[in-house]
Amino acid sequence: MNYAFGALWGAWLLFWLAFARGNKRTARPVGLRWRFNALAAILVVLLGSRQCPEYFRHPLRPPRAAWAYIGLALTAGGLGFTMWARRALGTNWSAMPGLKKDHELIERGPYRLVRHPIYTGLLLAIFGTCLAGGRPWILSVVVMAALLLIVKLKAEEALLTRQFPDAYSAA
Repeated sequence: MNYAFGALWGAWLLFWLAFARGNKRTARPVGLRWRFNALAAILVVLLGSRQCPEYFRHPLRPPRAAWAYIGLALTAGGLGFTMWARRALGTNWSAMPGLKKDHELIERGPYRLVRHPIYTGLLLAIFGTCLAGGRPWILSVVVMAALLLIVKLKAEEALLTRQFPDAYSAA
């Protein structure tokens, strides 16, 4: 079962790297504050695992094959949703919050359904992977990922609200 999760995440990573080429240049990046928040969250999880190793190794729930299959389905669905969103974004995508040259507001594909489909899909995929793992430290990864994505989406929302005041607030 671990191979299936590795294959899903590996295929997703290859897709992401392939579509990272040819993006528009960043015209207006956002500050580095959100990066420091990301590092702080990672440090908290690492320190927690060092201070309470028995808690992080203890099973969160009884092991059952059904949890692994449910987790695999959630992971596949979440990663598929991020890939659909990435395709819809086209050359407007950026790993760092910022506005691209000739930036356009995307309202097609999964962006018709959810304001942040990449983050939604990532959280679903991370949760699915963690559900299959069944350990508390993995649950901390879900919480950390959610916090990091919230910080990043707040930075992106501020940029998009300034760039597209009427259209973005109405979306």
